[in-house]
Amino acid sequence: MDYLRKNSSLISIVILFIVCLLLYFPNIGGYPFIDTDETKFVSIAKDMLNYSDWINIKINGENAFDISPLFFWITNLSCLLFGKISSEIVRLPISIISAIGIIFLYISIKKILRKTYSFIISLIMATCLGTVVFSRLATNDFIFVITTMAAILFSYLTIFTNEDKSKTKYWIGTYIFCALSILCSGLFGFFIVFFSVLAMHIFAGKLKEIFIPKNLIIGVLIFAILLLPWHLIMIYKYGIPFVKEYLVIYNFINYISVKNILIVIGF
Repeated sequence: MDYLRKNSSLISIVILFIVCLLLYFPNIGGYPFIDTDETKFVSIAKDMLNYSDWINIKINGENAFDISPLFFWITNLSCLLFGKISSEIVRLPISIISAIGIIFLYISIKKILRKTYSFIISLIMATCLGTVVFSRLATNDFIFVITTMAAILFSYLTIFTNEDKSKTKYWIGTYIFCALSILCSGLFGFFIVFFSVLAMHIFAGKLKEIFIPKNLIIGVLIFAILLLPWHLIMIYKYGIPFVKEYLVIYNFINYISVKNILIVIGF
C-alpha cells in the first residue's frame, strides 16, 4: 500500500497511457479515409511530400489559402520517418498527440487539484466519444484541441504559483502552444486562448500579470519565431490574394457569427 501511495501519480499516468493505447491506436489503418475532410487533408499532405513543397497548400493544383499548415508538417514528418504514405502513418501522429495531451492534462490539473480529481477528469476526457473518434482521424481537429488546451492550462498554472521562474516557464508554454494553435487553425486559436486567459486572470484578480513587460517581450519573440516565417513567405509569394483569402476571409469573416463569438467568450 505504501508503494501505491508513493507512486500514485506514476500509476495514474500508466493507466491513462494504457487507456489511450487501447482506444486511439488499434487498427487505425484498417478503415478507409472518412468524409471529405480527412480525404482532403491527406491529399494535400501527399502533394506536399511528392513535390517536396512544405510551404504551399494546394487542392487539385489550386492554392488553398483557407487552410493552415501545422497538420501537414506533422503528418509529413511521420511519413518521412516511416518512409511511406498510408492511412495508418498519417493517422499515427494524431493518436500520439492525443495521448500526450491526455497525460499533460493530468499532470497540469494535478498541480491544482487532488490527484484523484485530476485522474477522473483526464480519464473522462480520454474516453469520451469525441476524443476517441477525432484521435483516430487524419484531420487537424484534435491537434487544435490539444494545442489550445495546453496554452490555456499553462496560463492557468501561472495563477497557482508564486515562483517567478515557474511563472516564466508557464508563460513561455502558453505563448508556444498559442502560436501552434494559430498555425493549426488560424487566428481562431488566438482568440480562444486570449479570451480564456483574460477571463481567468480577471477572475483571479491577477490581470496585471498578463501585461508584465518581460512576459510580453517573451511572447512577441516566440510569436515572431514560430509564426512569421511561413506567413511572410506566403505574403511574399502571393501578396494581396493571400492577405485577402487567409488573413481576412479565413481568419476573420468566416468566424464572425453569433455562434463562433459565443464559443470564443465561453458560452
